[in-house]
Amino acid sequence: MNPFLDENGEKVVHFAADVRNLGKLGELSSKIIEMAESGAWRSYRTAVGADAWRDCEFDYFLISCDVEFDDVDRAIRSHRLGGATRNMMNPYAEPEQRRTLDQAAEAWHSPGPGTLTDRAVRLGWVVNDKPRVPLPQRQLAELKAGGMTMEQQAQERRKERLPVARRRELDDVARTTFDGLDDDERRYLLDVMRKLLARDRGRPPGDYEQWAKDIAELDGDTKALAERWGASDETVRQRKASVSKFMNKITEPS
Repeated sequence: MNPFLDENGEKVVHFAADVRNLGKLGELSSKIIEMAESGAWRSYRTAVGADAWRDCEFDYFLISCDVEFDDVDRAIRSHRLGGATRNMMNPYAEPEQRRTLDQAAEAWHSPGPGTLTDRAVRLGWVVNDKPRVPLPQRQLAELKAGGMTMEQQAQERRKERLPVARRRELDDVARTTFDGLDDDERRYLLDVMRKLLARDRGRPPGDYEQWAKDIAELDGDTKALAERWGASDETVRQRKASVSKFMNKITEPS
């Protein structure tokens, strides 16, 4: 038994060695999820000392393992990375869950010359003095809004644009209408209203809902979307443009 390594330290050392030699994005994504969910990264001892990371500092841990930002970013874009794992890199977390990179660097035991911040710059996690996290813009927006989805944020904006008195009137209309319907009738009414809203807002043709979900999941990556849809890059760009145009219409002030 190595006197310099505890159980978690052995896992971390093996992880760091493995991720440097993986050639497939799927394998890298699996390794990242496995390590994140194991919890071993949170606290461990190696030959250079004992290190500990806070709840939302998993990206700092990846930097310490010499993993390049672009590799993690591609793995996340091309493969499904669990929401729990992504939340472990929340840049908007409270201080007790996440320090600044420089603060974390002060406590980290470097195996050689250079700080954690130096390593972050070299590996692409910091560009022009600005730290980056490999998370889709949609998720970053949700994290910044305290976990609210973009749909929930849009609902709040619509609510704020309506006077309180008018909202109460509409609430009464909705309750009165729904109280007189059974479940199938309510769902049918909602379907009709969605169709009318889409018509009035100029909804683009095609399977819009699935396109929007895929674009959000893959953070708009053209090549990844082309593979998923079996479409050309030009077709992907056209679909992205139509979805973006529609989203702008439904979120713009009335």
